[in-house]
Amino acid sequence: MNIGRAAAAAAMSATALFQASCMTGGRLTEGTEPRPYPYDAEIVHTLDVQVFRDGSHIELVSHTTQSLDDFDLWLNERYLRHIDTLPPGASLKLSLYEFLDEYGEPFRGGGIWSTNLPEPVVKAEVQTAEGLVGLISIPERDR
Repeated sequence: MNIGRAAAAAAMSATALFQASCMTGGRLTEGTEPRPYPYDAEIVHTLDVQVFRDGSHIELVSHTTQSLDDFDLWLNERYLRHIDTLPPGASLKLSLYEFLDEYGEPFRGGGIWSTNLPEPVVKAEVQTAEGLVGLISIPERDR
């Protein structure tokens, strides 16, 4: 009789652990303060920084000679993440689950346990004191 209870408890624990592992909640990164997209900000110019989607990550590839430091990166006019630095000629890989909207909801990055379709990255911008600076979003290729 005790073996039956132990087996049931083990099965319930395993089920709870599996369900918890399926959740894809967002992660608030240091320096990120969720807020609404600044629709009233001026579009300043576009930088030669390409944004590639790779599953539940994006990679920023800088083809500029200037460093981008202490900036906020917006995706799809909704999701935000603070970035400490992107040196000239460097690349940076970021998890899409670290991008949050004004309500703290994470970007739908997809993944093996995700129950929602992944959201495409169609627009990427850097917010500066002067306004918004566009980046070049490269569509994800079918594999």
